[in-house]
Amino acid sequence: MSNKGFPQQWSFFGRVLPERVGLTFNLPGLTGNVPDLNVSFKMVAHIHSSQIVARIELLHGEPDIYTLRNLVEGVVRSNLDLIGFLQGISLDVEIVSCASLDGDWQIFGAEVPFLYDYSANVHSEIDQAFLKKVLSDSTVEIMLSDYREAMRVPLQTGFFCYRSVEACMQSFRDNGTKSKEAGWEALRTSLNVDRTAINIIKEHADWARHGEVGFIISDQRKTVLSIINEIIRRYLEFVFHDRQPLALSDYPLLNSAPVAEQAAPLVAHS
Repeated sequence: MSNKGFPQQWSFFGRVLPERVGLTFNLPGLTGNVPDLNVSFKMVAHIHSSQIVARIELLHGEPDIYTLRNLVEGVVRSNLDLIGFLQGISLDVEIVSCASLDGDWQIFGAEVPFLYDYSANVHSEIDQAFLKKVLSDSTVEIMLSDYREAMRVPLQTGFFCYRSVEACMQSFRDNGTKSKEAGWEALRTSLNVDRTAINIIKEHADWARHGEVGFIISDQRKTVLSIINEIIRRYLEFVFHDRQPLALSDYPLLNSAPVAEQAAPLVAHS
């Protein structure tokens, strides 16, 4: 794969979180490659008063802009993890925008594009009874916190999504009186989720769970996030309706097919 037709040099702009740290640091230059993407690159990044400018030159490959953003974010986050460790502070990164020498540019919103409902009013009120009931379930809190991290840390998407579905499985074990196998079976039958859907998440989680080096491209991330999004939506409905198994007519079997073609919408509790 060549770089023909794809800008070879990009500048990415972002910030260190929390900004009040006011970090100033020049990251060492890096030449690297991502075998899973067939991509090689050179990158330098500078941080001044917690504002980030990173320049990347593609030597080989044509990743999509979101995958390239995730690559840059991952490199910067690794450096911040080390700096934070040495200084005893918690640091994170947010990449806000990018521009190429060819004049292409992109502003990255807080939303995950393929999950975000652009027609929805984000300030609309959610039914208080729904909030109170589903958040009384401790598993919901675990699943949502892992889902938040899956959206926030792209390279670890599979890891956090599988932790979320594992937490869901644990809720079906009756406080550990049932085996894990029984828990998985109860999850699948109660929420109408086929094993193949869970296996897709697991495929992108195992390398991260075992401390191996890996990568996930944006199309794979879209699939994984879409599947866990639907599982969480179904579990919320399951909890709200007093843990009654979902009707197959309302929630068709979730399998390895594209989720958009089969996902049942969450009942609007607003």
